[in-house]
Amino acid sequence: MLNNPFNPRTYARQLRQNATESEKILWPYLRNRQFYGYKITRQYVFNYINNEKESHFFIFDFYCSAAKLAIEIDGSSHNTKQGDDFLRDETTALYGIRTLRIKNETVFNDLSTALANILEFLKASI
Repeated sequence: MLNNPFNPRTYARQLRQNATESEKILWPYLRNRQFYGYKITRQYVFNYINNEKESHFFIFDFYCSAAKLAIEIDGSSHNTKQGDDFLRDETTALYGIRTLRIKNETVFNDLSTALANILEFLKASI
């Protein structure tokens, strides 16, 4: 069980230690610049200041800073959080970050398509 994220870095570390199955499948392809030389990190903490000058953060499943691309793996829980996802994507877009959302099913059933989509977005972002 994950603790309440009082410290974003600690929370991100916990998320890395408790990765979802789809994240575990993708990570060996994306780590250590193995994916076409792109540096991609997992459970990346993105800090931002809202309109009320309050500090907040998001944690991206995967992130490439050179391309300013967040890669989110969406499981069934995202079916009820589409409004939250939209606001999150809208907020990060204000900072020039694009978001690629990939469904768990795509990772499980068609990994090559998931990886091709990631590469397409990375190339389009640089």
